[in-house]
Amino acid sequence: MAESNLQKITFKNTTKMSLNARFTTIMKSRPPPTAQTVRAQTSTDRMASDKNRRLAQQMERRPAVEAALGHSKPQTPQASTPPKLSVRERLGHVR
Repeated sequence: MAESNLQKITFKNTTKMSLNARFTTIMKSRPPPTAQTVRAQTSTDRMASDKNRRLAQQMERRPAVEAALGHSKPQTPQASTPPKLSVRERLGHVR
């Protein structure tokens, strides 16, 4: 196998601080969440969850999705439903 010539690549004009240290200082400098902001976030999450649940139910009812999932609607037998009568037949065909 060929001998690999690995070198450490350094860039000029970089910071001396690691990403982990940088993000740690950012998180520490943020103010702690208040009860009001926590409540607002919880309410927003609940509304989003409800919307996602409704969207999932709508998607399940789509014929293409049902076919892809292998779900089939139960077939209702034709004999159990009475035939639809015309208006004349329902009124007794009076002349």
